[in-house]
Amino acid sequence: MRGTRCASCAIVASIAWIGPCTASAGIIAADDFSYPDGTLLGLNGGFGWLSPWTGNGVDVVSGRAETNVVGNPPKYGFRVFDNPGSTGDLFVRFGFNTANFADSDYFGCQLSVGVNNNILLFGKGVGGTTFGVGNSGLVSTGITVQPNTDYVLIGAYHVVPGPDPDQLMLWVNPDGADFFNTVTGATSADAVSLELVAFHASNFNMFSGIAGTRFDDLVISNDASGVGLNVPAPASAGAVVWAGFLAGRRRRDRG
Repeated sequence: MRGTRCASCAIVASIAWIGPCTASAGIIAADDFSYPDGTLLGLNGGFGWLSPWTGNGVDVVSGRAETNVVGNPPKYGFRVFDNPGSTGDLFVRFGFNTANFADSDYFGCQLSVGVNNNILLFGKGVGGTTFGVGNSGLVSTGITVQPNTDYVLIGAYHVVPGPDPDQLMLWVNPDGADFFNTVTGATSADAVSLELVAFHASNFNMFSGIAGTRFDDLVISNDASGVGLNVPAPASAGAVVWAGFLAGRRRRDRG
């Protein structure tokens, strides 16, 4: 146990990695939503899942999962995946796009286990306009969510041995320079929240309070390379720490 980037960056990033239905590099579950148009609920495609999709108010529209206007919020799609719990890391990658929204609206994804055992939350919370990551609260990336814009998001948790807090991370539109070092914890993530990870996740939930939030090309991996991140060799740990500092500095400078 235990500032915006352009939409074209998301498109380039989504091309430069192994497709979601190719079992490799630590991928334990995936679904590209290549179903006929209609309700998502009850469908059971992809691989690595222990249950079909359940939830409320989510359809398949042109090969993407999309929240609809039926029913009251939250609109969500929930599924249980097979997590062997062999590592202290878990990474989730998907395409994301949302219709126009208000500051009071919310949307994102969540990893959990059992009932009310939340582990990782990332997306946009109530009262903000930026992507963030956390559990008890969201640490902002400083990247404003633009409506009707394609993004690629990677959320992850990393269990740090010993008494130090664990890492919850979010990358927005990752590119070929983005990385996570499993030895040092150095990361190019756009936001990091330091919190306790008490369990290994086995539940995935995508949700929104509004219609027109879209999810695509979902991949869950226990290896950073499975979602397209670079994994530096242990011998380069010192250099990676410095690279992580510079990457974070560049992101802040871009605003």
